[in-house]
Amino acid sequence: ATYDLLLPDFYSPLARYPVLYMLHERQQDYSVWRFHSNLAAAMGGRQFIVVLPSGTNSWYMGRYATFITRDLPDHIAATWPVSNLRGIAGIGAGGYGAFYVGGQVAALDARSFRTVSSMSGAFVDPSIALALDGVSINSRQQLAQSLTASAAMHVPLFFDCGNEDTFNNWGPTNYSLADSNDAMRDQLVARGRIVGTNVFYFRPAGDHTWTYWNSRIPAHLAFHESLFATFPSIAITSELGGASAVYTTDVVRVAGLASVADGIAAVAWSSSSRTLVTNGPAAGTDGWMADVP
Repeated sequence: ATYDLLLPDFYSPLARYPVLYMLHERQQDYSVWRFHSNLAAAMGGRQFIVVLPSGTNSWYMGRYATFITRDLPDHIAATWPVSNLRGIAGIGAGGYGAFYVGGQVAALDARSFRTVSSMSGAFVDPSIALALDGVSINSRQQLAQSLTASAAMHVPLFFDCGNEDTFNNWGPTNYSLADSNDAMRDQLVARGRIVGTNVFYFRPAGDHTWTYWNSRIPAHLAFHESLFATFPSIAITSELGGASAVYTTDVVRVAGLASVADGIAAVAWSSSSRTLVTNGPAAGTDGWMADVP
């Protein structure tokens, strides 16, 4: 599998960064972001990593759902200095894919996404994806059901679609993707999502082109960035310099410098919460880190 990756300004391998996965439209691949989007410029000053995988025309279903939610995050975590705080976004079929995997993490035994967004999401009738690419996708009702289940209801959703986003070759009449996005919003609201609180939907002027998507990329990056920032930092008292931590729902990652005589092998951690006490060794190379339950 191939992917592209954008590192933040002033990137440091000793830091731990949130990760935003961005999924391309059908009939594209990972390279489209570099050559057609303003993503790199819009990332200026933002402190998270962006991963851009290829999903062919899979609509991110089947084995590609497992790839996006488990295999790729595990590879990224083993290769780059990232936290367990992840978001996912996409365009067109990638926007559908972001909503799909955002609601399916429990069923897929996958790594969770804490923020989900979509541009011009292809929330179409399943017959259309089947006719175009031979792929079985979920209906808007099924997507809404998974995104309002208890495991996903707390995940904020942000999506938009250009008002003029209409196709003339999908069925006997014109097919409005904008109307399909309206219907996706209605399905979410009918199941308990609240517009302006945990679902944010916009329908500005625009069609299914990079002109529209480039106009919306900064807003999507800002959405994920603002929510990444709401996860609280935890101050660590330590005699080792540079200690810091990032809180996620999975672990507290404690990190610092190996400023002890015997190096990282001598660093250990201990934590307590009510009656639970856990401890263990730290790991790392130049800097130490420990994932504390």
